[in-house]
Amino acid sequence: MITNYSKEQAAIYIGSKMQYVGFATGSQTLDGTMTTLTGSEFIRVAITGSPNFSVPQEVTINSDLNSVQISGLILRQFGNFLPSSINTGSAYQINQLNGSIVCDGTSELSLEQSFRVN
Repeated sequence: MITNYSKEQAAIYIGSKMQYVGFATGSQTLDGTMTTLTGSEFIRVAITGSPNFSVPQEVTINSDLNSVQISGLILRQFGNFLPSSINTGSAYQINQLNGSIVCDGTSELSLEQSFRVN
């Protein structure tokens, strides 16, 4: 049996490793063997502030992009990484949008993600 303490420590470890959020235009089906975003990764930015571990067994991270950073992006995927270089490293997680967000240079993006270790 894995204890709640172990789950809390796993959340802290993983949350402290997720330093960057990458955004991409790919729209392929995701599976657990993927290590990078699909299609073309547009930008990778550092998370904003420190991870929040106030909820047991959970981590919440935030990232913000301004209108210049995302101008021209057709967002379909995003994921969390340790390295800062785009199209590199092993993804801790990847999310696929149902549809897309078209950024025309007038939008800003604030993303809050929470992860729970069960």
